[in-house]
Amino acid sequence: MIQDHGPAMLLVAALLVSFLVALPGSMARSADRPPLIAAIDSPDRQMYAASPAQLATVKSLLAQGVEVNATDPDGRTALHWAAWLHYPKIAALLLAAGAEVKARDHRGWTPLHWAMIGSQPQVPAILIDHGAPVEAQNEKGATPLHLAAQYGHTHPMKPIVQQGVTPDPRDHLGETPLHKAAHHGQEEAAKYLIDQGADLEVRNHQGATPWDLAEQQGKRHMGAILSPVAWVNPCPNQASECPITPDLCRQHPTICDSPRTYRSPPGTPPCNGAVTVDSTCSWLNRERLIECLTAWDLSACG
Repeated sequence: MIQDHGPAMLLVAALLVSFLVALPGSMARSADRPPLIAAIDSPDRQMYAASPAQLATVKSLLAQGVEVNATDPDGRTALHWAAWLHYPKIAALLLAAGAEVKARDHRGWTPLHWAMIGSQPQVPAILIDHGAPVEAQNEKGATPLHLAAQYGHTHPMKPIVQQGVTPDPRDHLGETPLHKAAHHGQEEAAKYLIDQGADLEVRNHQGATPWDLAEQQGKRHMGAILSPVAWVNPCPNQASECPITPDLCRQHPTICDSPRTYRSPPGTPPCNGAVTVDSTCSWLNRERLIECLTAWDLSACG
């Protein structure tokens, strides 16, 4: 007896089509993507290094007059892709051909947002030189600086900071780039932002400081960077050893409000830079902390 598999085969085919449509990237979208994007996002693509074949194909397509600002199904242009893959030569070619540096994809990301995922400054610098909006916010309110901090990339931050932008822009959660660096445990990014004047005590809409977020995520190693105590010099006018004492705590209450680490400027006492408060003192109230500090032996710093 011959069975009719027609409906079953149609169902299998429908499921297969649904699966392929759900796939990200070029596998599912190759037929929908403009030729420039297909050339940049080629099967042999590599971050930071466009191949000679990719470069030649892009030049050829531009010479043919293809639409430089055509978008893929996610609203990304060829410049978005060149920024994400960090192809400075291709980005420069696209911009010279009229690529829109302020273009936004369906999530509100500009090419400069995508460039922050990479760790090099060349593409961000090229985009900024062509008028990229350095303070543009995506659909979540994140600026390019937020993304660079989240991924821990300090080099792409520098061309942005050189434009004189604030290191403390807020996203829709009320968070600054320093919050993002703290949340993801990005030490170097946090240090760079602090050096640029980022506010250690800024709070998001939930009342959390960057250090609070680091604690919530178990990033305790960020304490020496993010604790407000870590960047206070209570004795700026004293050249001699300056131990933290109960009297000093009373004179400078912020030192003892959220004690984790006391860091004096490099090359100055005590301990030539850094002293970590004993863990038994770290989470106590001010009165108990003063008792702890009274018994704290700075000679243990070595």
